[in-house]
Amino acid sequence: MSHELKKAKDVLASRKGETFDFLLLEVLLRVICILPLLFLLNRSLAWLAWMTPLLFVLVLLPARANAAEAMQSAAGGGELFSLRLISTEKYGKKILQGLRTGLCLILWALPFLVLTVLIYRVLFGKAIAGQTDVFSVLMFLSNLGGGDIVKGSGIAVCLYAVTLLPFLAGLAFHSGKRHAYALNQPKLIHGHRRDVIRAFLKGVLLLIPFLAVVAYFGIGYLRSVIQAVNTLGSGGLKLPSLDQGIYWILGAFIVLAIPVLPLRSMITAVCVRRCQEAGHEA
Repeated sequence: MSHELKKAKDVLASRKGETFDFLLLEVLLRVICILPLLFLLNRSLAWLAWMTPLLFVLVLLPARANAAEAMQSAAGGGELFSLRLISTEKYGKKILQGLRTGLCLILWALPFLVLTVLIYRVLFGKAIAGQTDVFSVLMFLSNLGGGDIVKGSGIAVCLYAVTLLPFLAGLAFHSGKRHAYALNQPKLIHGHRRDVIRAFLKGVLLLIPFLAVVAYFGIGYLRSVIQAVNTLGSGGLKLPSLDQGIYWILGAFIVLAIPVLPLRSMITAVCVRRCQEAGHEA
């Protein structure tokens, strides 16, 4: 077991009650931020759903910074659950730091975002409305698969998935930033990037059970999409329903992902703190 993982487990194990309260508060803050999405159920009030991104900026960004400070406090022998978690100290600075990191992640995600918009607007969005030349879609997929539409559809899906890799790399690259900010040393991780990325990957391993569930239902849905593409007709494209899979994935997230999130974040927190201590010793 790595030093970071062992230390993170020890920190949380010695604060079981605080860890539960910490997790409950973090989940509650995120639920508050997404509640305005319920307005989408009422067309006349749908515009109020724009409160969600606003709440993410005004509530979640400083909350994440506060959580990083609390984890650094716990890693240093202090409290994990305290008024620090709802502190408004340096409120504006924390929002700006969060926006800066968010903008960096958007840049890493550009290939995925651009291709997503392109697929929806040019291919699927218009195909559903019956506005796309279905024969052109079939020809494109057939040519991509060397004459095999199923193979072409599979290749298209794989190429789409590959565009996620830069975003995932960006998440790893910037994973220690908020903890460095929490220690008032924004440039702390610059000389320890490899260590921080390794700590991030160790945290990702904790999510393997949840990711396995996502992969299982994701692959099943993609097969259904490929079958739908193979049956394209003049009436447009009819995509399979996501309902059942979404419920299973949501359940898996609650049972398999949420409980390990504090440990996953604490691994990075401990790693960044070790980087600080190594700098002091040097």
